[in-house]
Amino acid sequence: FLVSNGIRPEYAIRLYKFYGDGALELLKSNPYILSSDRIGGRFDEADALALSMGFEDDNPQRIAAALIFEMAYNLNNGHCFLPREKLIAATAQLIGVEEELAEESLDILIDEEEVIQEPVVNVTAVYLHRLYEAEVYTAARLRAMAQCIPNPKLDACELAERMELSLNIRY
Repeated sequence: FLVSNGIRPEYAIRLYKFYGDGALELLKSNPYILSSDRIGGRFDEADALALSMGFEDDNPQRIAAALIFEMAYNLNNGHCFLPREKLIAATAQLIGVEEELAEESLDILIDEEEVIQEPVVNVTAVYLHRLYEAEVYTAARLRAMAQCIPNPKLDACELAERMELSLNIRY
């Protein structure tokens, strides 16, 4: 089925590994699982398969996959999250749907905890789950490290001088 639709054979192995005997039926009901982290396909490959199978442009599975793709794509630009409004607009433009549909799909992803929405300064940030967890962990570690500073009012130069004296080294 995959090869006849121009999809690489290694995806079949991954699909079977993760979904077992029901993989083909699952793929036919939601071809966008190809672009999941587990399978590793590109969004455009999954989208081409879905559209060739008769999925509509405004299919909720398509919009949800495009939202996740847009967030993952922006990781390459150094972004841990995207502002909600920017994510909705970029996704709508990417796949040619109304922003309201992208917003509805995003709300479903948030409700299902597929993505995390949190306020950050004056922005409503939307994170991929794994990046949200990484950022929360990093912030907690930085707070813990900051508590280890003996006197936070010391400036960096004074603290370095004390360290040099106590360790008998020169930076």
